[in-house]
Amino acid sequence: MPRPTLPARLCAGLLAAAIVAVGAGAGAPAAGVSTGSTNGVGTGVSTGSTNAVGSANGVGSTNGVAAAEEDERGDLRITIDELTPGALPEKGAVRIRGTVTNRGEETWEEVQLFPFAGTRTPMTTAAELEVAAATSPTAVVGPRITDVIDAIGDLAPGESTAYDLRVPRDLIAIDEPGIYWFGVHALGQSESSPRDAVADGRARTFLPHLPDNEEPVPTSVVVPLREQIDHTTRGAVAQRGRWLRSLDGGTLRKLVDFGSAAGGRPVTWLLDPALLDTVEQLRVGNPTRSVSPTIRQQDEDETQPDPEPADDATGDDELALAAEDWLGDTRTALRGSTVLTLPYGDLDVAAAAEHAPDLYATARAQQGAVAAEWQLRTSPAVASPSGYLDQTGLSLVDDNPTLLLTERMFPTEEFPTGPPTVVSVDGHRAAVTSHAAQSGGPGPDRRRDAVALRQRLLSEAAVRALDTGSTAPQPLVMTVPPSISGDAEQFWAELDQPWLDLTTAEDATEGTATPVDPEQVSYPPRQVNLELTGDAFDAAEDLAADAPLLQDMLTLNDTISDRLVREMLAALGYSHRDDQPDTVSRLREIGGWTERRLTGVDIVAPPGVTLASGTGDFAVTLRNNLKQPVTVGIRGSTDGAAIDPVEPAVVPPESHTTVFLNARAEGSSVHNLPLELVTADGTVLDVSATVPLRSGQVSGVIWLVLGTGAGILVVAIALRLVRRVRRAGSEGDGTT
Repeated sequence: MPRPTLPARLCAGLLAAAIVAVGAGAGAPAAGVSTGSTNGVGTGVSTGSTNAVGSANGVGSTNGVAAAEEDERGDLRITIDELTPGALPEKGAVRIRGTVTNRGEETWEEVQLFPFAGTRTPMTTAAELEVAAATSPTAVVGPRITDVIDAIGDLAPGESTAYDLRVPRDLIAIDEPGIYWFGVHALGQSESSPRDAVADGRARTFLPHLPDNEEPVPTSVVVPLREQIDHTTRGAVAQRGRWLRSLDGGTLRKLVDFGSAAGGRPVTWLLDPALLDTVEQLRVGNPTRSVSPTIRQQDEDETQPDPEPADDATGDDELALAAEDWLGDTRTALRGSTVLTLPYGDLDVAAAAEHAPDLYATARAQQGAVAAEWQLRTSPAVASPSGYLDQTGLSLVDDNPTLLLTERMFPTEEFPTGPPTVVSVDGHRAAVTSHAAQSGGPGPDRRRDAVALRQRLLSEAAVRALDTGSTAPQPLVMTVPPSISGDAEQFWAELDQPWLDLTTAEDATEGTATPVDPEQVSYPPRQVNLELTGDAFDAAEDLAADAPLLQDMLTLNDTISDRLVREMLAALGYSHRDDQPDTVSRLREIGGWTERRLTGVDIVAPPGVTLASGTGDFAVTLRNNLKQPVTVGIRGSTDGAAIDPVEPAVVPPESHTTVFLNARAEGSSVHNLPLELVTADGTVLDVSATVPLRSGQVSGVIWLVLGTGAGILVVAIALRLVRRVRRAGSEGDGTT
């Protein structure tokens, strides 16, 4: 970057000296003023005393709360894209780089960037960090170091340019271990804003300073791979535009790139297996759900493909390519890594525990087709996006998963010394994740930018290393926020600190667990109100019951049940809490699709049957209206009547088959015999017909009458035959 000429630099130095003089008049004079400018001109800022107020931007109080505030001007937006090293070194320099952008409507002239550092009593507790992170962006938190300057010149409206500041260690008057403010101020002038001591743009973060002999803090970074999954009525993945954005540069792409940038460092992946299956569906063209054959058949002409129009299939080449690229990179990233798998579809565990407890086992059993194909080494986990799980949900998870709970479940009034980091609640062991670390930096720049998030993580680890009240540092687990932005490599590059032991979530929390009474754990009413409702689970349970019936009925399809169950589970994920009416409607639509196919086969029975001697055969017709063959049996019984068992019949597509049934009936009354269609294994389908059966049995008197009549008939026939013989003899001897 071009630097100002000597006269311009001289003016800048003199102006900086004037600014310092103005600032020094606002508070106590600083001790140990540095007077040698690194640029060879101008005067230094107060950096020698940890109690110094310094320049017009002063320093904040010991807990980061503003001692004073500037005005709200901030037309110049500054980012911190690089901060190296991530902790204050004993010697050398701290380099801070980024961009400055003019967000105003006027040109800013003679813009200069200065670093600043908070040099008063450091922050040493998590509570102090929390207060500091909430401090107003305009709060006074540290004096400028005017010995270091980057004069970038003029910025037109909307224009951006890069800055680069290298701050020698001896200009940063910090010696005591702890966490300090560090950042950048921009000063300039515009037509309506003359140059003064008030920063026109700010960026700030936390900078820890620890001796190398501190015991390392076990620290784990968890990267979640979860996404809202919606399907159309016919089973295609819905909202294709959203998926394209997420896979091609959006949330899912950033998260995979973020975890991959660890470069061999331990990283824990938190995976919803349904996500991999969904992206694979997009990769192969987003086909709709079908009852077409999945079992190889000898005669390929026996059945037809599902003729329903594939109006929900995308055929979107751009989306398919994005899905393929993402899957390839994700497979590489997960291979050999620690992978914790969520219940399939990211099931709302708390709601399932309340309305349909059996679905947890169903979701856990569905490991996902892609995950199985990749042969990932996984272990089960339960972790809601918010980190909350109620006591009912805890009691539901009986498969010993890795539990990740937010520290917000452990309120200060119950845990005045801070939340525990590994707990045992009602017999369930859980790791407590740091919501503070996940919330990121203090602003005003992006709080969850890679550098801001890293500095917050380092700072949270540092205060645990400084906690002398513990025999060993408490572990730190942070789940990466999906909104993370910026250079992923910048996040990982400076985590190699001697007082930080980067490891997996399981290893970080393998120590002794703190027993916690369930009554001490907080599950706010808002979380209860957000849970999926009973209507969603009622619709899901109906679908879960029908799905295997449809598969059992289809002769040549052995995948449709899994397909339907996976779509159902995806609709019961945490991400659907915000669209509950749509979720219930979607589940009912999938259920309707399934029911229409289950009722696509019916039975046509005769209007009535009379049995001779209480037994007899009669015929019924099985009619298949589907385009695929089905295999069904018939079962029927009632008081006093039944049919003999029959072998299941295969009914070809769009045709009918006649089946002969042998029936039995007792007594002479009419029996309304229900005939039910069943699957090959005997499960009853919701299709039936009723046949009135009349027994053909008669009484003994009638048999006597019939026998007597038969005897008379025989005698009459015999007499007639005798007479006929006599008549024939008479005619033969000439007698008339």
